[in-house]
Amino acid sequence: MTIKEIDYNENREATLAELDNYTQAILPELANESKSISFYYEEEGTILGRIVGFLHWDHIQIECFFVSEEARGKGIGLSLFAKVEELAKENKVAYILLETMSFNAPRFYENIGFKRLATIKDSPVKNEHRYFYLKEYQSRE
Repeated sequence: MTIKEIDYNENREATLAELDNYTQAILPELANESKSISFYYEEEGTILGRIVGFLHWDHIQIECFFVSEEARGKGIGLSLFAKVEELAKENKVAYILLETMSFNAPRFYENIGFKRLATIKDSPVKNEHRYFYLKEYQSRE
C-alpha cells in the first residue's frame, strides 16, 4: 500500500469529478451545477469587506466572510449578505450554510435570520467554540 501527498487543487478537482460521476450514477438529475460566489464591498478605492462561497444544487455555502475592523457596525456585512440573499432568491435556493467561531460574529448571523445547527465546544482552542448555521428560504416538500 502507498499513500502519497498530492497538490491540493489537483486532488480536489479529481475528487470532485469522481464524486460527481458517482452522484450522477445514483441521481442523474443532480448535475454538478456549481457556481462560485465572490463579492467585495469598496468605498473610495478601499476594500472594506469580502464574501466568498458557492451555489451548489439547492443551497449556497459561505466559505469566507470578512469586514475590516474599522468598517464593522456600518452595514457593510449586511450589504454583502443582502447581495448573497438576492442571488439565493434568483436561484430559488432552499438554504444558506456557513461556519463561524465564537470569537467571530455569531450574533451577526443570528440577527440576520440564521439558526444555529450545531456547536463544537472548545474548538479550535479551549473556551472558544465552532458554530454551524443555516438560513432556510424555500420549503423542501
